[in-house]
Amino acid sequence: MKKILKLSFFLALSVLFLTSCDNDNTVTNNTTNVENTSSSIVQTTNNEENNNTFVEHEHTYIHYDAKNATYFDNGNIEYYKCDGCNKYFDKDKMEISSNDIYINKIPLNLAILVNDTEKALTKVSDDNDSSIIFQLKLENLKQNDVISIVDKNDNTKTYDFHHGEILNDNNKLTKDIDIAIIQLYITPNGFYLEIGEDIKQPTSGMVIAINDKLYPMDYVSYYEGDKMTYIYGWVPLQKNDEVKILNLDVKGETDYLTYNYDNVSEKYSWNVYDYHKGEDNVIVFDNPGYYGFELFGENEKEIYIDKTFAPLDGKEYDIVFKDNTIKPLLSEEIDKTNPEYEGFTWYINHEKVMNGDDKKEYLKNNGLIIYSSTYELNAGDEFMIKNITKNIMINSAHLVALFGDKDSISLNNGYIKVNKKDRYTISYLPLCNSIIISSSEAASGDILMMTGGNSYPLTKDENGNVYYEADMKQFDNVMYVTNEFNTFEITSIDTSLDSSTCYFNSQYSSIMFYKAGHFKLTLNLNTKVLKVEGEVSPSSTSVQYGYLSIIDLSGSGNKTESMTKNNNNVFSITIDLKQNNIISVSTFDSNTNSTTHLNLDSSVSNDIVESYFGIGLMIKSDGNYTVTYNAETDLINIVKNS
Repeated sequence: MKKILKLSFFLALSVLFLTSCDNDNTVTNNTTNVENTSSSIVQTTNNEENNNTFVEHEHTYIHYDAKNATYFDNGNIEYYKCDGCNKYFDKDKMEISSNDIYINKIPLNLAILVNDTEKALTKVSDDNDSSIIFQLKLENLKQNDVISIVDKNDNTKTYDFHHGEILNDNNKLTKDIDIAIIQLYITPNGFYLEIGEDIKQPTSGMVIAINDKLYPMDYVSYYEGDKMTYIYGWVPLQKNDEVKILNLDVKGETDYLTYNYDNVSEKYSWNVYDYHKGEDNVIVFDNPGYYGFELFGENEKEIYIDKTFAPLDGKEYDIVFKDNTIKPLLSEEIDKTNPEYEGFTWYINHEKVMNGDDKKEYLKNNGLIIYSSTYELNAGDEFMIKNITKNIMINSAHLVALFGDKDSISLNNGYIKVNKKDRYTISYLPLCNSIIISSSEAASGDILMMTGGNSYPLTKDENGNVYYEADMKQFDNVMYVTNEFNTFEITSIDTSLDSSTCYFNSQYSSIMFYKAGHFKLTLNLNTKVLKVEGEVSPSSTSVQYGYLSIIDLSGSGNKTESMTKNNNNVFSITIDLKQNNIISVSTFDSNTNSTTHLNLDSSVSNDIVESYFGIGLMIKSDGNYTVTYNAETDLINIVKNS
């Protein structure tokens, strides 16, 4: 009998050993490791003898911190879990069900308050892990109206960021608004409120159609002399928004002259991740963001799409990889005397068009600072940028420019993914909250030639010359930069071409081609002299439409007016013009390509008009004028009627 009891005792010990938790109590988790401190009776069954055996089980508790629920993720209470029997326990180690652990994510029960009056929001985006977007249209808002967000779950009123100057820091409107479009972005980093103004539908001129609603584009004359550029931006677009550009002054058989996805410039549109071709060739956007649009060019109109974000302040930034590796970004302040600084400030100072008040204010207070570093990265590396100051992750949606091999980088669930082992320069611009990447392919020569948004590495020969030969389009702009992306200063150009073909801007060390053609550029890196050779392309299509573009230097507004064509291929218009108006004539051919004309008939008196820096013709005095353009002779005639 004693032997049987002794044997049963050792069998019980064996069962206890096999069914208990590991006696090593060092359990790795995100919080505290707890030793075995309690036990319970576990019943086992021997199927052969159909006898029940009861053994004691000692718990190994793994501790889990409490996590608050958010609008994006579920939360959980503080709890323990046994590593042996998988049972759950509350913070006092009382056994609970697994259903008692989890806290559902916060329901989206939000509204806008206008002076404490609730206004319902409409969700306009799909739920995802980076942002949820709501929208509201309101009319007849007044200056000093208070705008706030209420979470109806607990009646809290707040937001973390707002865009532009329409709303001040006290949540009050800074001006009256007839029609306001309010957009609320819910992000893991907080609420972001954006207020824009709606406008009446235009009936003439160059317009951009966003979801078939029309907005006028502004005529801009670039400092290099570009006379055919229309700009609209930066505006918030949502997923599935559709965009095209129309010329309401030129109507074909069925519709107005239209520019769409087929006109998007491959050279200028760096970020190809944000849109695709939709039905009827419209541009359909895949990612929310602030976008700017530019319609430019002469013989072939092209669309340049720019992406930006509201400034996000910070003083320290890192590259954070998916495997938790961290690499720092180094800061560099761009001096106000640098051409890049002047060029950027010129661009954002189109107040009516660029919607860049927030950027101008940030630039005034903080200067132009770039955070940038160069590292060798491996295929498969994935990373984001971290704003250490604000503890905010900046994801792949903020990648706005990619220089070099376009296939070397892709986007993957918020991360920027490296597809090709190479050296990459990664830059972050707080002013635009934007990421720019260039691969070593973009910096493999002695100097980079920049044109059309692309960079071409050039290697010098034994005499210090670098060469580039290609077909250039009208208003293509060329400049040279070092591999550190500093402007290479050209001292002079050597060319037999006249100024109506190409123009050298010494201030910005750039060349603007006024006429399309085949050209060869030779730059000597020692003497800094650029030689330009080539031929202008002949026009091969007939002129169909003509219009007069007018720049008003007084700020009263630029405009474009249609001209009438007769059977002799002469276009004409009678119109009131003001002193110092800058005019030019533009024509469309049968393929909808356009050309700008400035050649003045020799019979026109200098008392009426004079050339204005090669970008237009300046009117000398107020009056009523008849402007004609002869497409056969390529000459403009101007007569003052009164």
